[in-house]
Amino acid sequence: MLSSPRLLLALAFIEGATVMAVELLSARMLTPYFGAGVHVWGAVIGVTVASLAAGYYLGGHLCERGINRQKLFFMFLISSAFMMLMPMEAKTLIASFADSPPLPSVVFIAALLLVPCLGLLGATPVMIIHLLAESTQDSGQTAGNVYAISTIGGIISTMMVGFYIIPEFGITSPTVILALVPGALSLILLLMSGKVIALAFLAVLLFGFLSTKNRTPRSNVKVHYNSEGLLGQVMVADAILPGMANRIMFVNRMGQTYVDLNTGESRWSYVNYITSLSSSYPENSRALLLGLGGGSLARSLSGILGFELTTVELDERMSLLGKQYFGLQHDINPIIDDARHYLESTKDTFDIIIIDVFKGEVPPAHVLSKECFEKIKTRLAEDGLLLINFNGFLDGEEGRAGRSLYNTLVDAGLQVKILPTYEPPKYRNCIYVCPMSKYRSENIRYPLMQNDGALDLATAYLQEDAVQFTEAPVFYDDRPLLEHFNVASARIWREEYKKTYTDMFAAKGIELFE
Repeated sequence: MLSSPRLLLALAFIEGATVMAVELLSARMLTPYFGAGVHVWGAVIGVTVASLAAGYYLGGHLCERGINRQKLFFMFLISSAFMMLMPMEAKTLIASFADSPPLPSVVFIAALLLVPCLGLLGATPVMIIHLLAESTQDSGQTAGNVYAISTIGGIISTMMVGFYIIPEFGITSPTVILALVPGALSLILLLMSGKVIALAFLAVLLFGFLSTKNRTPRSNVKVHYNSEGLLGQVMVADAILPGMANRIMFVNRMGQTYVDLNTGESRWSYVNYITSLSSSYPENSRALLLGLGGGSLARSLSGILGFELTTVELDERMSLLGKQYFGLQHDINPIIDDARHYLESTKDTFDIIIIDVFKGEVPPAHVLSKECFEKIKTRLAEDGLLLINFNGFLDGEEGRAGRSLYNTLVDAGLQVKILPTYEPPKYRNCIYVCPMSKYRSENIRYPLMQNDGALDLATAYLQEDAVQFTEAPVFYDDRPLLEHFNVASARIWREEYKKTYTDMFAAKGIELFE
């Protein structure tokens, strides 16, 4: 068995599968704290490639010095040990770098998580090729076979881990159990070779299983729901703060739905602003809501305004949680689809289209491009209305995305006005109001109430001289600058949530991931 070429090819398959599992799982470990933006995925992918490159070099160096199968088995055993400790290590490192700048922190943490494990795994294909080539003259074919089998292992692992294992079982337990595959096999092979020292792996195994035990939350936080998935971590929790009792749906620890626990009403003012803007249309108007979340806006559009509502939501968990925890009407059943794909495929037209799409702090670039807005124009009635909910920044570095969004809408041939909610920029939303013809503000059925009475929306728009964003580039499909431009504003949003909720949750015993 120890000398079988089939065993070495099986190890190549396991190596490829383990590499992809480590990459996906490590990214999901980082997103609840650092977000799911391009900087996190860039750090993970970049460090993964660098680790594998270092591993290839290490493997070549070891082959030059002479290797045997026992050394190969030890490489798998040690890399398995590093993988098994990743969940515990990630939580410790994130806590240690809580007060450091996020970008260098995420790169450094990714390096500490990935380099030891993937560096060793990267060396194993080179060693396998060397061992197999000793019994054949065709080293090129041998190398091709090993990397092909390794790649197949990676493809299968990506599908299983991404689409089934993480959504069903979370992160910590799957990491430990998946690490057992190369670890247990290499342990058995080493013991069969008389290498009793390999039993030290059992101590690491104990620490790995201890990391799967979560602490019990205490005091003023009650977690109703928590799950992982490719679309992010989703949590529903009640948090009692001084003077406020809140129920919040978090996506990657960023608020997706935020309501008063006692009344069920949204604490976000933009919901009332959009409801008021939309109420200029009569009952039974056809409305399309792209992005459901917990359903606060859908409740208003359907229940208060009486619209014939179509909702599109990419994450199927949202409507279930909305109905269970946020009072979403049971007759609202979203179409599970990507917003852009739905717009491209549907033939229906609507009186109102509302875009309220965020995954945590990250808006999808392909839904806010010029080409998408041109498609939306064909899906709106002649007197239709497009409303877009976006963050509240317009000035400085953090306002780059908002300024470009305005210019993109103008370039797509839409009339545009910006209606900011009443809060300071860090806490407000900006609603981009795009009527296909003259907006009928005189027909509003749901006035927007402020402390001194109903607010005249016509006086709340930004003036024309405040929206002359001549330097802001347009978003195109083949030039998706949105996420890059949104980095500064996303960092501010995440920092606020980190200070208010993430750090408090950690102190109350709620782990960053399960």
